[in-house]
Amino acid sequence: MKQSYFNNIEFPSVDYIGKKFIFVSAFLLTIGITTSIAITNIALTIGFVGLLILALSKNFSFEKKDIPIGLLFLQNLLSIFGINVKNSFTNLNPVRLFLPYFILSRLSEKHKFIVNLLALVTIFTSICIMVKAFFNFEIQDIFSARHIYFHYPPIQAGSLWSTSFLATGSIMMMLALLFVTLSFYYKSIFYYTSAAFAFLSLFFIQELSAILGFFIGIILIPFFIKKIKKKNLIFFYTIIIIAFIILFEASPVKQKIINAVHYHKNTSILLRFAQWDAAIKAIQKQNLKTIMFGFGLNNADKAILPYKIESFKNICNKYSTHCSS
Repeated sequence: MKQSYFNNIEFPSVDYIGKKFIFVSAFLLTIGITTSIAITNIALTIGFVGLLILALSKNFSFEKKDIPIGLLFLQNLLSIFGINVKNSFTNLNPVRLFLPYFILSRLSEKHKFIVNLLALVTIFTSICIMVKAFFNFEIQDIFSARHIYFHYPPIQAGSLWSTSFLATGSIMMMLALLFVTLSFYYKSIFYYTSAAFAFLSLFFIQELSAILGFFIGIILIPFFIKKIKKKNLIFFYTIIIIAFIILFEASPVKQKIINAVHYHKNTSILLRFAQWDAAIKAIQKQNLKTIMFGFGLNNADKAILPYKIESFKNICNKYSTHCSS
């Protein structure tokens, strides 16, 4: 009996296919995370399929390092059972929040070049942000621009794909912390440069939450890096402090930081503190379910307004602000 032609063909294992999906996803995610929301969405979809294949083939397992991100995911998941299940479920997006971590953390050791590619993308994105800040046009329009005007002080700048300064600042803050951390493990000028450019870009994005997040991360880094030399740590913090002082004096973000410190003179910041205070006071009037599961995403107004906190109403009236959201 003649042997079938297909008997000689070796089909890849399910595990192999899953890992290839992860690789393609990580590659696209690296390119798209700062340049294209469409590429990012495609990357996350491919990554989700890859992780699902690995889970079905029993080659995906949770590790000890996944505990922090797992607790964060659990907190988001529990928020579904808040006051508005339908609204909370609609706004819950665990795919976008947690997939990048699981995709990149499951990469094979031989694919380290993707980190180098991410470093290159970080430098390029930082340059784009600086061009936008000083010349007020996207870098891709540099050859078609008829007139180029230099802006100083620089204007607030976003990324290539997002006009949201908060989104841009969050991404660049995380990339800065990533390459600062890698610089302790790998003495690479490439990583040093990427960390410096990403850090510098934060002052052109001018998003205070991103700058604050970066410095909180910097403070925590020594607790997570093993066997760090004391002299290296002193040198590192000295450079960060000097760089911050120089950028603080030269950047428009200086006035924003001063306003944040003297928050009682800034209505927007004062109301934010008042909201936090009112939310804490409202806990005393909430039932057990609300205390346990919260209010879900995009329901911040429901955490305060229904409980009629007197101090919050007084501040709203004082500054003639309609506190409906």
